[in-house]
Amino acid sequence: MYQTYHFMAMAMTVFAILVMVFLVGIQIQALRRYRHKSFLFLLIGSSLGLVSSCVGIAAYLVPPGWSVLLHNLELRCLFYVPGAIFGVVGTVSLFGSYGELFKANRQATTSH
Repeated sequence: MYQTYHFMAMAMTVFAILVMVFLVGIQIQALRRYRHKSFLFLLIGSSLGLVSSCVGIAAYLVPPGWSVLLHNLELRCLFYVPGAIFGVVGTVSLFGSYGELFKANRQATTSH
């Protein structure tokens, strides 16, 4: 039973890494195309999350033990927490700029 859960957890982590690689690719394209700071923040946040997940997969490759898990968790937090902060800042920035664009577009269409 333990091996099944261990395999499922590792498979979910690998899936999360693949999803983050895809998101990083989209954010790189958006940053190149639009050159908006929100995409830079999102890219930094996703990249830190990707590093955190890659560090996390190491816990599945070594013999289990509390010291290994705690050390791995501490190391992951060094990347995950700043990544989450950058992600939130990037999302707020993106929605803020979209709101400004929407407002400007509405004013332009009502003035005609």
